[in-house]
Amino acid sequence: MEVELQDVAPPVTGLVCHSSGWMHLDIFMNDESEDDPALLILDGHNTHTKNLDFIYLARKNHTTVLCLLPYCSHRLQPLHVSFMGTLNKHYIRAVEKYLRNTTTHFQNPLPKWVTHSFPQ
Repeated sequence: MEVELQDVAPPVTGLVCHSSGWMHLDIFMNDESEDDPALLILDGHNTHTKNLDFIYLARKNHTTVLCLLPYCSHRLQPLHVSFMGTLNKHYIRAVEKYLRNTTTHFQNPLPKWVTHSFPQ
């Protein structure tokens, strides 16, 4: 991962990438402990909920898995309503401001835009 991406991300953000671009268990479950547990919110797709290896690994790594009911995501995805909608609005504003104030030099400003999406 490029160092400049980590430099402008929110301070508590842990940034890790996999070459495939997809989330992998070995990346997600590497720092959780009893003192610093994690919450993972998933849709109710059976590839998540019926994978015993995943469930055992989550328990071992102090990760609580919350599965939303399948086919009810439009009603039951609290992050989309309370968090992602607000983040999206602020993110769009940050992108528009960046594009208005930038001429031809373009670096990957994604973490900086996300940081500015959270009012202090």
